[in-house]
Amino acid sequence: MVWWRRSLKSTNGLRKSGIPNYRNIASVLFHLPNFARLYWSLFWDKRAPVLPKLVLLLAIIYFVSPLDLIPDFAIPGLGYIDDLAILVLSFRYFIKAMPRELLAEKVGKIDRDLRQ
Repeated sequence: MVWWRRSLKSTNGLRKSGIPNYRNIASVLFHLPNFARLYWSLFWDKRAPVLPKLVLLLAIIYFVSPLDLIPDFAIPGLGYIDDLAILVLSFRYFIKAMPRELLAEKVGKIDRDLRQ
């Protein structure tokens, strides 16, 4: 199983006690540069669908924009939750909307580059 599948699987749940498994979170953080490479590569690939690219771009713009559904200054800490939720959902949609063949190709290339 390649690094991105292991990392995504490891974040799918909590322990039976309800406490997050920090070893799995650390694994995702360790592979964060690989995820960034994957998203960057998919975003600039001409074979990738346009709609997921547009959704991701709009989510990033919303994240950095001072205009929000819940103002950041109104309720300290809570105002950033909508920004983060939209960003996370758009990242998940971006990967799920990619053709499997293209995704496998990009992951394989990153995996080969890591082994060299």
